[in-house]
Amino acid sequence: CQILIRHGFPLRVVGQGDWDGVTTLIFPPDSTPEARRRLENYNGGRGITLQRHQHLFGFGPATPSSELENELLHALGSDFMPRVHADNPVLFVMRHDSDGQQWHLVNYGLELQPVSLQVPSFVSGWVMTPPQDDQVKIFGTELLLTLEHYKVLRIKSRA
Repeated sequence: CQILIRHGFPLRVVGQGDWDGVTTLIFPPDSTPEARRRLENYNGGRGITLQRHQHLFGFGPATPSSELENELLHALGSDFMPRVHADNPVLFVMRHDSDGQQWHLVNYGLELQPVSLQVPSFVSGWVMTPPQDDQVKIFGTELLLTLEHYKVLRIKSRA
């Protein structure tokens, strides 16, 4: 997770439930063939099976090796979108629901920072900063925001 957060990739932890919108799964080296088959049968998604065994999830003092980081970044590709660009790490979590998507941005930096969110195609929706209820309309292929602690973007489904 640390590698993905540092490089602005979106995260979504999936289990046995709904995989709507999941296009890429990262498998540890000891993943089961059943998990890979399920991904292949689901909308032609792609799986990345890491060759190096290292604990990938969780937080703490463990730092992923540079070999693991290079392997994962190469497998994902530099054109993966949506993607966050910021000076300090931003946790980017995606949720799908019947009305569209929710994108949650959490600033891991110590100060307010500008954030650029690149998306693969034109999007429109609203952004809010909890606990405030005010919503601001957003639209475009690159969304420029200032992020102090946390923001939620509601992206409308295309009709």
